[in-house]
Amino acid sequence: ATEKFPQSEVFGLTHQIRRASVSITSNIAEGFGRRSVKEKIHFYTIAHASISEVQNQILIGRDVHYINQETFHKIATQSVSVSKLLNRLVSTTRSLRT
Repeated sequence: ATEKFPQSEVFGLTHQIRRASVSITSNIAEGFGRRSVKEKIHFYTIAHASISEVQNQILIGRDVHYINQETFHKIATQSVSVSKLLNRLVSTTRSLRT
């Protein structure tokens, strides 16, 4: 979706959305590689914060008309799904403590 953003946004909103999107999967992977439950949850929590960043940034993209309503809806729906999956991952990981 960011490929359609104006050239003037390359180092602004485009970069922020791409960075936050990569951060989601990177932090999940890093958490998965950690041994302690506390460390795992720490990285999963960072990934969740990155989902919130993407959600905020696509709202801005929609509001300034860089993202059309259809694309916004698709990304927003996907981000909610990822957020729910990540919440379940955190819950399941927490249950490993007992």
